[in-house]
Amino acid sequence: LRIFSWKCSWDRSGVYAVLDRRQDGFYVLDVGESVGVKTRVETHDRKPSWNSSSRGALHVAALYTPQLQPPGRREIEQHIRSQYTGLCGDR
Repeated sequence: LRIFSWKCSWDRSGVYAVLDRRQDGFYVLDVGESVGVKTRVETHDRKPSWNSSSRGALHVAALYTPQLQPPGRREIEQHIRSQYTGLCGDR
């Protein structure tokens, strides 16, 4: 299953959300942060969970944050995670 195609060839630091696009809208499956969002999503250990939880097409939304260090990215990740229940992973 192909999750997405990147519009750029380089990794950037940021926060990402894995989304399930269904007929009635987008559903958040997982949220994370990384110094290299592209590589992290492509090689993520929870990819099998995303695939099994999806009922539509998987997409990734990224907020690139080159100005933030890991603690700042984790703060954003935790804020987003606090808005949803039933996400893959435990942070």
